Amino acid sequence: VDQWHLDYVYLNIGRNINDTVFEDVAFTGSMGSLFVKYQSVPWKHYLLNPSLFQTHSTVELKYVNLSNITKNVNRNLFIYDSFDSSVAFSYSGGNLNLLPFANEQLNVPIAHTFSSALTDSALFELRGVINTTPDINRMNDTIQFFQRFLNYYAYDDGSPENGYGLTPANSKLAYRFSINTSDTLKAVQMFFNQTYQNVNQKNFFLTIWNGNSAPDQIIYEQANVTPMFEDELNKFHTYFLDPPLVLNGTFYIGWRQTTADNLNVGFDRNTVSNENIFYNTDGTWKTSLYEGSLMIRPLFGNLFNLGVNNQNDKKMLNITFYPNPLSQDILNLHTETDIELSNCEFLLYDFTGRQVFSCTLDNQIILPSHFTNGLYFYLIKQKSDNKLLSSDKLMIIRQN
Repeated sequence: VDQWHLDYVYLNIGRNINDTVFEDVAFTGSMGSLFVKYQSVPWKHYLLNPSLFQTHSTVELKYVNLSNITKNVNRNLFIYDSFDSSVAFSYSGGNLNLLPFANEQLNVPIAHTFSSALTDSALFELRGVINTTPDINRMNDTIQFFQRFLNYYAYDDGSPENGYGLTPANSKLAYRFSINTSDTLKAVQMFFNQTYQNVNQKNFFLTIWNGNSAPDQIIYEQANVTPMFEDELNKFHTYFLDPPLVLNGTFYIGWRQTTADNLNVGFDRNTVSNENIFYNTDGTWKTSLYEGSLMIRPLFGNLFNLGVNNQNDKKMLNITFYPNPLSQDILNLHTETDIELSNCEFLLYDFTGRQVFSCTLDNQIILPSHFTNGLYFYLIKQKSDNKLLSSDKLMIIRQN
């Protein structure tokens, strides 16, 4: 059951059965996080001591010459601060004569410390660019990775290739994290794969342990928790802690099962953190042998709720927008509540809490094209009495 990715289909006039060579130089691999351990870390934790977060010494740019002639290729790597689109880092690999059908890899040396005018959260774009002329497909001459500094830790890249679960009943799963400061754990995000006939809809105990080399004492537990699904592709569900938990150092997030059913949490095979995955099916904790990362994330500190008093009020009218992340300029409204759109106002705020856009709520909202990539927040208010109806985050990630 291998997964294969179709790169592109090339249609043109004047072609024939022997026309099998593309005059195209293309990237053959993606970029990942600059951090050795994490895909994402909280910005405030990073700013306390950046040296504690080990980074890769090089970034690999892999590309190929798909044509039957030598191509002269220019190679570059950039890091942009999405807050103001400024260049935080740049590297020129110069030009290379790439032989026909040859694969090549540029190892970009990098020792970069992230900095930004923002203090709460930040977003950076890593962009690899190759350039050659002529070239029939410019779309595969740029690769991107967004280094996120929000309010959570993530080992995973946000996309599950498999599912992970345990058996028998009373099995335990624990995922190890370590933080360098005291902070309040407000919530845990989990992504569960949907299963045929919802066979993984079973109760479990959301559990947090302390411990050094393995889970030790339970310091928090929440009963009657079930796998929950969101209405967007690969979107995590947020389980809020009541009350929030102050942590420092090493801790473990996971569950205690009530049945022998596979809960099927998302398992990312493109990142490897199984040394932090612990399971207990027979009374003894063991580390997982399967290479990959669980799609479980701890959320700290600010929940970016923009003044909403509590999480139960966050989406009182179940108003959402799609697509989110947004790669174009058009937001589409989704609501299961009958409301008079003309009586409601849409307000958009940037990282700093500055209002950058407002309009009357509608089924489609066209945002200005000059907005930079990054995290935004929106409010839906009633015009008559300024009552808050809904709020949430919006990520803008336009492809360049």
